[in-house]
Amino acid sequence: MQSYVKVKTVRRGAKLMCGVVASAMLLFGVSSVSANVLDDMPSNSTVVMRLKNINEANIKVGAFLKQLGVVEMKPELADPLAVLMAEGKVKEGLDKSGDFGLYMMIENLEKMDDAKPPLVLLVPVTDYKAFIGNFGESKRDGNVDVILGDSDMFITQWDKYAAMSPIKAMLEKKPDGFKTSAKITAEFEAKDMTMMLNMKTFGPMAKEKIAAHKDELKQTMNREIEGNDKVAKYSKLINIAVDQGIKLAESVVSQTDVLAFSANLGEKGITGSYLAEFKPDSTAGAIFAKMSNIAGPIVLGLPEAKYVLAGGGINGHTMDAELIDFLKPIEEEMARSGDEMKPALTMINAMKKLTKAQDTQATGIIAPVGAFGQTSMFQMVTVFTGNAKDFIAAQGEMMTGQQELMALLPNQPKTTLKITPDAKTIDGVSFTKLATEFDGDDAASMQAKQVIAMVYGPNGATAYIGAIDDKHALLAYGLDDAMISATIKSVKAGDDQFSKMEGFKLVNGHLPANRMSVGYFDLGLVVTTVTNYAKMMMLTIPVNIKPDLPPIGMAVSTDGSLLRADVFIPGELTEAMAATVIQLRMMGAGKPGKAGGL
Repeated sequence: MQSYVKVKTVRRGAKLMCGVVASAMLLFGVSSVSANVLDDMPSNSTVVMRLKNINEANIKVGAFLKQLGVVEMKPELADPLAVLMAEGKVKEGLDKSGDFGLYMMIENLEKMDDAKPPLVLLVPVTDYKAFIGNFGESKRDGNVDVILGDSDMFITQWDKYAAMSPIKAMLEKKPDGFKTSAKITAEFEAKDMTMMLNMKTFGPMAKEKIAAHKDELKQTMNREIEGNDKVAKYSKLINIAVDQGIKLAESVVSQTDVLAFSANLGEKGITGSYLAEFKPDSTAGAIFAKMSNIAGPIVLGLPEAKYVLAGGGINGHTMDAELIDFLKPIEEEMARSGDEMKPALTMINAMKKLTKAQDTQATGIIAPVGAFGQTSMFQMVTVFTGNAKDFIAAQGEMMTGQQELMALLPNQPKTTLKITPDAKTIDGVSFTKLATEFDGDDAASMQAKQVIAMVYGPNGATAYIGAIDDKHALLAYGLDDAMISATIKSVKAGDDQFSKMEGFKLVNGHLPANRMSVGYFDLGLVVTTVTNYAKMMMLTIPVNIKPDLPPIGMAVSTDGSLLRADVFIPGELTEAMAATVIQLRMMGAGKPGKAGGL
């Protein structure tokens, strides 16, 4: 949308508009509400945005910038609103305690005028005449004021708002008020800043644009295919796959009512939410309405460790039939395309079997601590619940298909997937060994062997998979026997590591309690791990970041036909990362930084 907001207004008015739009995007306000700015927007708006309480937003952003150390370098940013008002030369009439709003009325995507986008800004005012007086000379044209300048800007008063637009016709009649679903309305009320795309008006335009350009897309693609003899024989298959993708895009656009983003800036961190609300009577709406959330912990069975990335989710099998229908024409053409496509068919069939066999999954990537070449840099553990026997068989098929497919690619090292049943037994659990071996003595194979030895250690690219019982399967990459044993114990005990640690407790408290998947990314641990290995390689990075910082948290959940993804970034983490960046920049400039990066 940024390209649409290139509006030329009067010399001083332009600065106000850009400043307010910037604050709407970057400043997150809170709680208290004046007159609802949505009441002064049309019911058929294409894009709608609301920022709650400009003054409280200003206070919170000032505090946030101070936390990041920005105010220390630029003291004036302790009061960002004052900076914006000074730039726009706005001295009178602005209601700092009011809400700011923005809406767009897009009727034709092909005929958008970047110089005059169909945009209206709603700025809260205490004194309308004093407010427009900030911008210099103006004249009255009907019920609209025209601010004179390099390019005229139009402005009028609706209730407690000054409505501003580069298009006079958009201001000649006060709108009837914007209404949306109860769930999206609740998001507007609960969050500091919310922006939404009304797919009821935008969807038909998007679908029309997809239809208008899909033939052009395919023609361009086919010209490229015809110039490549190795790919040309799969032209029909590629076209079928692209057709399925276009149908999926058209279907999603047709079935969606609202796409939205909302954000809060709180004392403990930043929360961002992405929402997609589908028509309740649509296929997608029915699928998501059937999906189940879990109120309790999801990531169960992982052992105690330092995780760079961890997460898990549940599979309600509500999309199994749709997945089969989507893949069916692709599989049928693959079957007619000769032996070279058999590995891809193997992978697709294995994927369907894996989906059917799996009910839940918990995965963690552990931060390595050993030396290069002596320990695996890639350590991952995954616990599956469902049908353990079928899952293990399908996992072997999937890896076999991957290996066979890679062999078809040019300039690839020669590899063999060696599957060894009952390779070892740990705590009574028999594990199958899945080892990728590099057989060639050509340059590509020798180079691959060196990289694999460095990344995976002396055991190479090896995984172990085994059934703990009929319902639990364990897949481990790069783990020693002690860690595999710890995992088996955790699975049997149903351990929940991510509700015990303080940082994870904080993050979980800012994500929806009911969710179908959750994930954690420990950025602080990534920085620590990278700097530690840099030191091993005699490359000193002057960073000593605070240990045990809380991770970034992510959760996906449903509420009827509404699908949402929530992200929480802890303030302690952003403060530490900002301090580290500042320290590195100061070190690079030859200036002493803060000790420890904090």
